[in-house]
Amino acid sequence: MPLGTHVLTTNAVGPNGLTIASPSYTFNLTIKDECDPPGSITAPTITAGEATLDGGANSFSWDAWTTEEPAECTLAYTVTIPEAISTIVTADLTARTLAVSGNDGSLAGVYKITITAATSTGDTILGPYQIVSPYGREEADDTAEFTLTLKADTSTSGSTPGSYSQVD
Repeated sequence: MPLGTHVLTTNAVGPNGLTIASPSYTFNLTIKDECDPPGSITAPTITAGEATLDGGANSFSWDAWTTEEPAECTLAYTVTIPEAISTIVTADLTARTLAVSGNDGSLAGVYKITITAATSTGDTILGPYQIVSPYGREEADDTAEFTLTLKADTSTSGSTPGSYSQVD
């Protein structure tokens, strides 16, 4: 059977081989890919990034999460960008990159951007079954944080760092 949800109906058969139409029982059988979900996933370590708000383009990337049972599963990603910087930070989920471009120095600060992995069909990945857990499963390693430091462009302040003037 191909992947997906299939509706199955069962009926009884009488001793003469004829199908008894009632009662019948209908149920859904869902066949999933072996990667939906994988047995476990591991998030990469994402190095913090820094960008100056000078109107230039900055790009940051992250590695794919690794999977086991089976390995090499294709995952889908979502990125949660803080509202304050959502106009200057965009995500390319296929290329696994973040682009930063802006010149509003008032946005300078440190921000946490959350990246979450899910199955290729968008389903949440649960952690492995753990008897010691009161909820039956531990959290999956499906989320990583990227720390982005934005700095104001100091070149527009009217002076150049390291220069001075003298008045006599």
